[in-house]
Amino acid sequence: MTRKKEKESTDFILKTLDEHNDRLNAIEKKLDNIVKLMNFYTPIIKQLSHNLKDTKIENVDVPKSILVVDDDPNIVHTLKLILEGSGYSVDSAPNAMEALRKAKRLHFDLVIVDMNLPDTLGDELVQRLYEMNDKIKVIMITGYSSYKEKLEKSDIEMDVLTKPLSPDKLLAIIGKKLQKNS
Repeated sequence: MTRKKEKESTDFILKTLDEHNDRLNAIEKKLDNIVKLMNFYTPIIKQLSHNLKDTKIENVDVPKSILVVDDDPNIVHTLKLILEGSGYSVDSAPNAMEALRKAKRLHFDLVIVDMNLPDTLGDELVQRLYEMNDKIKVIMITGYSSYKEKLEKSDIEMDVLTKPLSPDKLLAIIGKKLQKNS
């Protein structure tokens, strides 16, 4: 290797190390600020929690959580508008893998699943979700009536709706499903 190439290589390495050092310094400053905030708020939080220990909290209205699994962003957006407008907490997933990942981390009271997903069929996803939580409520949506008949004979209790969905019918079914065993 020539001296010029060695110098260029060394300069590149030093420049890269300086950039990483600058980034690490910025991260270190942010962490210091977080530690300062935590040190400031921890005694306050401890005092508040101590004061609330004997307080009974009743009738807290926590919204029911719903996961919408559909690869059509328009359907997801529409369902989110309808459901959030009715007071539900809504999350979404465009495929089965993402739905399973979210279901492992978060609690959902009900899942609305499209039958045709890009990475699997909806009934296979429902089976896996049910294995994770056998109390989960399911609504399957499909554009094909042939699927509807097959799904209604499934071992897993689920309602099957065909597209296009009626918002009133969907909300009524969700209300009934979430009222059972609440």
